[in-house]
Amino acid sequence: MAQNSCSIIMYHYVRPLLGTRFAKLKALELSSFERQLDYLLQEYNFVTPDDVFNSIEHLTPLPEKAVLLTFDDGYRDHFDYVYPLLKSKGIVGVFFPPTGAIYENVLLDVNRLHFVLASVAPELLVERLEDRIVSSRQIESFKSVSEYRGLFFKNNRYDSDNVAYFKRMLQHVLPEKFRSDLSKDLFAEYVDSDEKQFCHELYMTPSELKEMKKGGMEIGSHGHSHYWLEKIGMEQQINDIETSLSL
Repeated sequence: MAQNSCSIIMYHYVRPLLGTRFAKLKALELSSFERQLDYLLQEYNFVTPDDVFNSIEHLTPLPEKAVLLTFDDGYRDHFDYVYPLLKSKGIVGVFFPPTGAIYENVLLDVNRLHFVLASVAPELLVERLEDRIVSSRQIESFKSVSEYRGLFFKNNRYDSDNVAYFKRMLQHVLPEKFRSDLSKDLFAEYVDSDEKQFCHELYMTPSELKEMKKGGMEIGSHGHSHYWLEKIGMEQQINDIETSLSL
């Protein structure tokens, strides 16, 4: 491996899963994460963001088998479980929270989908989605269900065809308001009717982020509303990023 190469490993949910309400959540079991850390400590050399920036800007060499860990979406998992482990092992992690979730206590559509999928069979969710599309075609310029299936009903390396289709349709294919309204309805029906309380349980607080920063971790921007930036216009991209950096 070249001296100025670095493996960057990205994590999302890291939590105890067995025996919990959301045992089917697509998350990394905490015990597996700890084993991964021990393996990486034996086989790799952890670096910091400053090390990586210096290697890019000043060609400062990185150690062989350099590795950097990142954690997306601002989950309380990261404060409760990840941060104590990293601190105890002398590892610097980089955390990228979406500021809308942290500062405004707004449940992100993507998280609604994750927890709905952890609670209900995907075949039923696809049926609910397609029923809503059919009932909305008179007021929305939607394609037919068969057209959507032909374009998007395909599995990927992570998800079955039903799951991948449901996620694609409600992450970026359909209009934003339709996606948001349906995801809120499904979440209230199958997961929790109190989104604000769920947010308190799911995301870190600003004070917890500050505590992690003081404890040696690095904090970066993951936007404000967790948009797929390539799916929105330039003006909206700029506004979302600048909003996140202002908080």
